[in-house]
Amino acid sequence: AVAGNGQVAISDYISFMALEGDYSLDALVLYSSLDYTYAIGALSNLVSSDSENLTWLSARIRVNIAQEDYEAALTDLDVLETVADKSPFSLYQRAQCYQGMYEFSKQVDAMTALIALMETEDVDLYTMRGVAYRQMGNTDAAFMDFDKALQIAPTSASALAERGWTKYMLKKDEAALKDFTTAITYAEPNAWLYVQRGSVYQSLGDSTKAKADFETILSLHPSSADALLGMTISLDYLGQYDSAIDYATQLIDLQKNADNYFTRALLYIKVNNLPAADDDVREGLKIDNREGNLYLLRAYLHKLRYRKAEAEIDKKLAMDYNADAQLIQQLFP
Repeated sequence: AVAGNGQVAISDYISFMALEGDYSLDALVLYSSLDYTYAIGALSNLVSSDSENLTWLSARIRVNIAQEDYEAALTDLDVLETVADKSPFSLYQRAQCYQGMYEFSKQVDAMTALIALMETEDVDLYTMRGVAYRQMGNTDAAFMDFDKALQIAPTSASALAERGWTKYMLKKDEAALKDFTTAITYAEPNAWLYVQRGSVYQSLGDSTKAKADFETILSLHPSSADALLGMTISLDYLGQYDSAIDYATQLIDLQKNADNYFTRALLYIKVNNLPAADDDVREGLKIDNREGNLYLLRAYLHKLRYRKAEAEIDKKLAMDYNADAQLIQQLFP
């Protein structure tokens, strides 16, 4: 390792732990994360040479999940469960695989079997299954699991946050706000929680409080794209367009995409900087020439310059590419 040959170091480490019988699964996965391909090769050799030692097979399952090779992990889980029956380990790994494969019904089945095997009720398992139910569109079952999780651990920030997010999805903004606020009081500083609460405040029309939450995030994570976008939107609603443009520019420096160019172009129009808006529309369309909202802004820029024919052409393109209907009505009443 000192000589810089990490692969040899890992190989020697695995061999040593096998000989000594003092093997740490977590340590192996930590070391193997340096090179998943090498780790799978090393573990496969160990599985072949010592098939009765299920530790190596379990380790390969975890590494395959880490590198998102869920099919390989499921194949190994089938082997593991034929030898050792279903266990909390195997069911949890199955649930992770199905989550990664977006097969949420199977994830729920695995989580349900896992919960039934556990000797004590686990807040994280109920929260995880609640999220899977939500992904399936079964929000009633999701709420039952989140509520159960909070019966077990009333101060669980993750259960509160997931329940709050589900309420926000259902446009239950006041109830979502309460859950996010409670979660923030129990959690370590968490950017995601502030982003969600800021979004709820914005949805409720309280741009000042939304802005305060996004400022909190940026004090912790200055390069948070979600917070930069949130600040841009909040300042826009507060009429502070120049400041909003500054944040939109930081966002574009971080993520050059059509949506972000659209956001800044619209702000440039609001401060009557039409050449800058032209540039942003052009740059956005270079990235995505099927973005309807950008064609809509280009149509509006033509309209502001009394180019009626060009405006109508771009307006039609905007509609063909599914531009926002409300924005169309706003710009072309």
